[in-house]
Amino acid sequence: MKSIDKTPVDQEGNVCDLKLAVCDPKELYEKLTDDRSGIVGRKRELKLILSAICSGKSILLEGPPGTSKSTILHELCCSLGLCLFYCEGNADLTASKMVGYFDPAAVLQTGYVPENFNEGVLTRAMGSGGILYIEDINRVPPDALNALVTVLSEREVHIPRYGMIKAHGDFRVVASLSIFDSLGPVKLSRAILDRFVKIKLDYQSEEEEKEIVNRVTQIDAPWLVDLGVKIGRATREHPDLKVGASIRGAIDFARLASDEIRFNSSLQLQDHLLQIAYLAFSAKIKRKPTCELTEEEIIEELFRTAMMGGSLDELLKRRAEDKGEDAQMSFVRGPEPDWDLVDAIREKRLLKLKQIAEEGDMGATKLGQALSKIPDKSMFQDVFQGPLAPELYVLIRQALEKRRKALARELATQVILDRAQNMTFFGLRDGDRKRFRFDGDGVIDIDRTVENIVEKGPRNVEPDDIIVTKRERVKRACLLMIDASESMLKEKLGLAALAAAVISLKYSSRNDFYGVVAFHSKPFLLKQIDHDTPVDKVIEYILTLEASSLTNYYSAFKEASTEFSKITSFKKEIFLMTDGVWTYGEDPIPFIQNNANISRVNVLYLDPGNLQFAKELAYKGQVIKIDGWPSIVRGINRIMNTPY
Repeated sequence: MKSIDKTPVDQEGNVCDLKLAVCDPKELYEKLTDDRSGIVGRKRELKLILSAICSGKSILLEGPPGTSKSTILHELCCSLGLCLFYCEGNADLTASKMVGYFDPAAVLQTGYVPENFNEGVLTRAMGSGGILYIEDINRVPPDALNALVTVLSEREVHIPRYGMIKAHGDFRVVASLSIFDSLGPVKLSRAILDRFVKIKLDYQSEEEEKEIVNRVTQIDAPWLVDLGVKIGRATREHPDLKVGASIRGAIDFARLASDEIRFNSSLQLQDHLLQIAYLAFSAKIKRKPTCELTEEEIIEELFRTAMMGGSLDELLKRRAEDKGEDAQMSFVRGPEPDWDLVDAIREKRLLKLKQIAEEGDMGATKLGQALSKIPDKSMFQDVFQGPLAPELYVLIRQALEKRRKALARELATQVILDRAQNMTFFGLRDGDRKRFRFDGDGVIDIDRTVENIVEKGPRNVEPDDIIVTKRERVKRACLLMIDASESMLKEKLGLAALAAAVISLKYSSRNDFYGVVAFHSKPFLLKQIDHDTPVDKVIEYILTLEASSLTNYYSAFKEASTEFSKITSFKKEIFLMTDGVWTYGEDPIPFIQNNANISRVNVLYLDPGNLQFAKELAYKGQVIKIDGWPSIVRGINRIMNTPY
């Protein structure tokens, strides 16, 4: 096997021109922290990055957007005279785009010679000795990530018919990991993470952010820079916001506001600047589901507070005073409270609270009433923003005061959504690879194409002669059927809500259809299969389900068939969450087996129950035993990756 070493050597065979081998880290650090550098601050992080780079390590930069990840790498490459190869992580990135491919037309003319190989971004970086920067590596599909494993550990990659490429001595890999990215992220495997060192980048100090905005915008209006930075930083600390604005919000505000002042000299300047604040910040923040204000109302609050020279703490204090809320922990007048319970709530000992709630109706009532009496809304929110929020909610919901019950349900919904987003999109195969005639899409199958042309004899190559492989995606429609009988409620209700969230995220990302049906003695639709209902609303519907002692599978499957009849040309499958205890109605098995609208039935089985009947319900599908949150995601992944 041919080996191609990309490290440059002189006439005597000695390694030469290795910039990282001869660079002085201290001198480079002083250059990057100089006032003329494009980097502001980041002295601690720069030392760590330079240490890793000079030691030959691959780096994973973790942090929110706008924390100077790409700026640092650009300045580093400019200082060293290295090339920066940029690779954007997205679902369209393939292994061939990273590694490279042979030009089919050239192969037909002269064969598999090195000149006919088109390098990908990975092999170009390996050859020239630059830094390969993979932005948002958590959005790169697993197939493409697999091409990195050998490169990261052995600094080489094997390409069939081309040979083994060994990396230039200056080649390094740096990847970024966005902590706020929820657009179909892929969980990085242990094999990938084990080959990186991780450096965290957080938002910088207020003075450093002002300096960044000044350098980028170069406007002669320090007060506008101060105002933009103050608003941006306040969004990150605001209790009603899940995600605050990065430094880009302050940069956009300063630029737009500077232009507004130049072209508008009216007395209504403050109103114009408020509109600029809406433009600059509203798309960069994300509210918590419990927030009662819109993005614009929050921005207006922060803008007017900053204009008056106030702080976020003062704003929140005024708001609390307006609502008449006490900032201290206290209970309304009534019976003497259980002080052990008070301490557990104050200290957020969630396991202790869950144990109390599991002590039967008396424990659930005691905890629910205590939580309902807390005037401090933030302390109540702390309890229901923890990892046990869904379990706590379903155990004590009947004992909560009406408004607190609604708030707890919203908070539990967000915990379920966050958990689903963090656990979903791991290893999902979107269809199976099949061969097709070339239609402008797909990866060319060189071997089959050449064989096809040779069989037809000498002539000009036509597009129909080219064979490509691509994933043929199975168009799917799914119904989640939730058994809402008495034995399936309480903690199992939280598992059903997670299943709905996972299915929603998976099917929505594929632009497929999904619906949700709950049933006991009769079925009722929580989400119609052809309606676009927000997933948080679906979860809230599930968390409000009331129990019945009867379980009628027949009527539920009949309702599912009616929903499936609304759509055509789809594989139609059911995820049935149940304990398999049938107590009412006709036998559902003959109906399932003779129904053209149902392609297969998969059972998400919860103990204790009737496992044998659950297996009979699983028509052409699987029975997955559910014993906790992770098994939900593993089970749904396994089912969706199983071909029909």
